[in-house]
Amino acid sequence: MIHNPNDLLLEEIYKSAKMGMQATHLVAEKTENSAQRADIRQQHENYHRIAESAGEHLVKKGALPGENNVLEKAALWGSIKLNTLAGASPTRISEIIINGCNMGIVEISKKMNEYNEAEFFAKELGRTFIRKSEEQIDLMKSYL
Repeated sequence: MIHNPNDLLLEEIYKSAKMGMQATHLVAEKTENSAQRADIRQQHENYHRIAESAGEHLVKKGALPGENNVLEKAALWGSIKLNTLAGASPTRISEIIINGCNMGIVEISKKMNEYNEAEFFAKELGRTFIRKSEEQIDLMKSYL
């Protein structure tokens, strides 16, 4: 079990990036706009790199990164299904992505404040997560 602030922050970044990967995968399948799909897949890759980096750092320290539970995954799947029932227009997809990115930014910002004693690497990875999410929000605004 992880107890130190550094590894706790890395685990939260890992989990949030994995959730972002799952969400972008599900949403990319729904979008009808090929340019938007490419932008969403790029964000998926950003989340993948962040999760991989956090996970590798935890493993080097002898900690196994936790996974999001099945209920969280099911809730994500259900939310995307529900939000695209009436269609998957570029505007609707953008709204879903923007809302998801905002949730991730809030969660990681809270954890960075909670674990403010974490090492530079963990804090920098958290800032990268936030920056990439903010960039995705700006990109998705062009589809609104």
